[in-house]
Amino acid sequence: MFVPEKLYKEICKVVPLAHADTVVVWQGKVLLMKRAIYPEKGHWCLPGGGIQLGETPKQAAIRELKEETGIVAKEDDLVGEKIVTWFHKTRQDIVITYLLQVSTNGVELNEEHNEYKWLSCEGDYPEPIDRQTMEQVNWAVCRSVCKEILK
Repeated sequence: MFVPEKLYKEICKVVPLAHADTVVVWQGKVLLMKRAIYPEKGHWCLPGGGIQLGETPKQAAIRELKEETGIVAKEDDLVGEKIVTWFHKTRQDIVITYLLQVSTNGVELNEEHNEYKWLSCEGDYPEPIDRQTMEQVNWAVCRSVCKEILK
């Protein structure tokens, strides 16, 4: 569901927004997408978005992932769960982030994004990107590395 920019700004003034994002990893690289529309137009981000009424965070992450990238996942495919509260200049977000390993690099962007790239996990971040997105990627990379070590 798309919320018009003017209404979105009004909602953000009074209510924290709940989001679900997914760090998608393919062959040790992380998927980042460049926003084509408000909010955060021009910024690099992860697949994800608002949790709709009646959805769990995992359901929202799966829906947003399919809408934004064409990648299909099941709830059991999503691992980990990082919950953070972000304070922006004009809003507050509560973000639940999951990790997803995929076996193919195929991505079909929707109208919300105009570019994507698979980022090396060494942290060679494109600009502009916000600190929160970098923290999400770092969490997922650390979780993946620890999982490999503990096998």
